Amino acid sequence: MSKYKWVLFIISVGIVLSFIACAQTDEMMKPIMPKPEPEVIDPEPQLVVIDNPVLVQTFTDDITGRRSNINGATYSPNGKYIAGSGYQVVWLWDPDTGKLLDTLDGHTNHVWVTAFTSDSQILASACDDNTVGLWNVSTAENLYFLKGHTNDVRSVSISPDDTTVASASLDKSIKLWSVSTGELLTSIDNAHSARIRSIDFSHDGRMIATGGEDDTIKLWTSDGSFLNTLQGHTGIVETVVFSPTLNILASGSHDYTVRIWDPTTGELLHTLTEHTGKVYSVVWSPDGQLLASGGGVPYGVSRDSSVRLWNPSTGEFIITLIENLVDVEGLDFSPDGRMLVFGSDDGILRLYDLNRKAVIVEQDK
Repeated sequence: MSKYKWVLFIISVGIVLSFIACAQTDEMMKPIMPKPEPEVIDPEPQLVVIDNPVLVQTFTDDITGRRSNINGATYSPNGKYIAGSGYQVVWLWDPDTGKLLDTLDGHTNHVWVTAFTSDSQILASACDDNTVGLWNVSTAENLYFLKGHTNDVRSVSISPDDTTVASASLDKSIKLWSVSTGELLTSIDNAHSARIRSIDFSHDGRMIATGGEDDTIKLWTSDGSFLNTLQGHTGIVETVVFSPTLNILASGSHDYTVRIWDPTTGELLHTLTEHTGKVYSVVWSPDGQLLASGGGVPYGVSRDSSVRLWNPSTGEFIITLIENLVDVEGLDFSPDGRMLVFGSDDGILRLYDLNRKAVIVEQDK
């Protein structure tokens, strides 16, 4: 290569390297932009709506012909059983097929309410024969009849840890019993100034609520120490039930109302007034987003034998599920909250698919 060509080659290489250096310098001099943070989107509020509920199953005791009132209706926590209670008996049905699985015999009067342990292995029953029954669900065998009340036992509740069953009686007493041994642990006489209709443990097991014919709700510690009295109802408090998720209490009364309370402060949060007759039963959905109530027949006045659904956080009425029954005295949701079962004095237990849907609530921009 001639000397002249070498010179041109070296000059060309120098020019290229200069361009590269300048480009790198410009890139290095550009400000370093921070990476954009991912957009945080607040979850949109949801409203549970009921879209065209459907009756999917009915249950009766046509096998034995003892088609008595069905006072109670309880879903087992594992979803395998529905317990219905009536005169001298507790029935266990398969919710999916409607088949009568077992009959728990041994009481000698009306059985009002039943309650399962959290593992669905033991069932407690409250009866007008002054006893509480404890039953092995899988074998249908009676474990104990708990004796000590001197009048009808109208309600039972089992503590969340499955160690204690609480009972409420028309003898104005509440009693706490050992689930494993049947031993009487605590008895509180004259817990109300009139007969007691209902009892329930809070979801954390720290509190007990009772409702009575003195129109009041009383709150107790889990070992039976008195805490407070909630006043506001103007009729018998037929039922009290704690939310399964929050420290909130609902009550149903013969004054035709359902009321929602803060049991810690005693504050009345909502009064639900769609019923036109006595309220016999109230139950929360497992997620605490729905409240169902069952009505009865006020003597000599209008009839309200209905099942109604509510939004407990706002007190808003949602829908009337069914009307013109005979006293709805027991209600319960399935463990997944999709189904609602209720008993009636017409001797039929009804199971509804609520067709629950979560709808996004539009917010003002």
